[in-house]
Amino acid sequence: MLRQGRPDGGLDLYDPLLERLTRLSAAEAAALSSPDPALAARLAAALLVEGPIAEALRQRVFAARLGTLAEAPASGPVATALDLGRATALPWTRRPRPSAAATCSRSR
Repeated sequence: MLRQGRPDGGLDLYDPLLERLTRLSAAEAAALSSPDPALAARLAAALLVEGPIAEALRQRVFAARLGTLAEAPASGPVATALDLGRATALPWTRRPRPSAAATCSRSR
């Protein structure tokens, strides 16, 4: 959880795992140090208070993000010598040679 104070005395709470920003007013930010049932309910509804539901959700989100990472493929054998003959024979690597007339007209 990232906490950033604002010039008006309020507080921004950013949950990077759920990518959610919760903005607290100056009065709510001051009430964080004292038990305020209304503020506690608001924070719990935003899953900002640790508990079994928030913990389970964070675990599922974290596991889903890790599951999207693909395993790196195994590296193949290292080539000791390169044969560029086949590559230069590919049609898109061939450039047309300028004709003799075109080269003579450029030199004039």
